[in-house]
Amino acid sequence: MVVHLEPGFIKAQVEDYINCRDSFYKYKVLDCDCEFGLKYYDCLIDMLWEKPKDMDLRSLHVLYQHKIAMQYRLDYMYQQYLISKDAYEYLCSGVNELKKETHRLREMGIKHCILTSMGKGKPYEDMIRKCSILKEKEYEVFSAFAEAL
Repeated sequence: MVVHLEPGFIKAQVEDYINCRDSFYKYKVLDCDCEFGLKYYDCLIDMLWEKPKDMDLRSLHVLYQHKIAMQYRLDYMYQQYLISKDAYEYLCSGVNELKKETHRLREMGIKHCILTSMGKGKPYEDMIRKCSILKEKEYEVFSAFAEAL
C-alpha cells in the first residue's frame, strides 16, 4: 500500500506544533487537558523542577522519536520534489542536530535515574538547560520546515 502525504496537511501540523496547538481537535480524538507541540518542553522542565524523582524516561523517548518521524516527513517531501534541495539540506542538518541532542538528553535522563536510584542523584539543571536549548532550536528548524512547504 502506498501512502501519500499531503503537503498542506503536514504544513498545518508543523505550524500547530510550533504554535502549541492540538492538530486533531477537529477529530475529537483526545478528551483531556493536554499540552501540545513545543509546550511539551515546558511541561518536561516543570516536571524536572517539581518532581525530578518521578521522571518518566518515556517522555524523553517521545522527544527523540518525534525527530525521527520529522526526518521521514522531510525525506518524503524532498523525494516528491515538494521542497528545494537547499531547503532539504538545511533542514536535514537541523533535524540531525536535534536527533543528536535529544538522544543526548535521553542519555542524561537514564544517567540521572540510575544515580537517583543509588542515592547519588544530582540536580537536573543540566537537563533543564538542554530542554530550553532544544525548544529554541526546534522552533527555528520547524519554522523553516513550515516555510519551505
